[in-house]
Amino acid sequence: TLPIRMRCPNNDVRSLISALYSPILLPGHPPVDDAFFLERTILSAKNTDVDEINSTILESFPGDTAVFTSMDSVTERDYDYIPIEFLHTLTPSGFPLHRLEVKAGVPLMLLRNMNPSQGLYNGTRMILLSWTTRILRCRVLRDGVDEGQEDDENTVLIPRMNLESNSEENPIPLKRRQF
Repeated sequence: TLPIRMRCPNNDVRSLISALYSPILLPGHPPVDDAFFLERTILSAKNTDVDEINSTILESFPGDTAVFTSMDSVTERDYDYIPIEFLHTLTPSGFPLHRLEVKAGVPLMLLRNMNPSQGLYNGTRMILLSWTTRILRCRVLRDGVDEGQEDDENTVLIPRMNLESNSEENPIPLKRRQF
């Protein structure tokens, strides 16, 4: 049995999101330090549930939404008959969504090891600062750093990159270019 302090008033996703993130979901919220996001995580057993929770939180977050779509293809000629539209519906384990929606100030999680020596590895949490069509400018979350601080040491640029799965890992060998 969960202790009372760990229970939400209602047994639903919106109640959970409100309990964890209500201080930052209002426009003009006061700055929060990195510990705010480092101490809060919603875990789920299914990726479809994660996608739904992320979408619900993003809707609640103030600001304009940026949408980035992936470029998908198959990696083996035997699968050339599969329509691109179908490839967009696939999300193999460890792959980002075809349609990625973000807002400035939202926390993001890195899905690949990019530069472990600089702390950019699978699971690294960051805050989105700004974006272009090819680059996400993020601040790596570190304990003891305030939201307003954007020092160059913690600021990283995340490019779109190619991710591939082969027919042994996935029924359809997919190549996706996305953040």
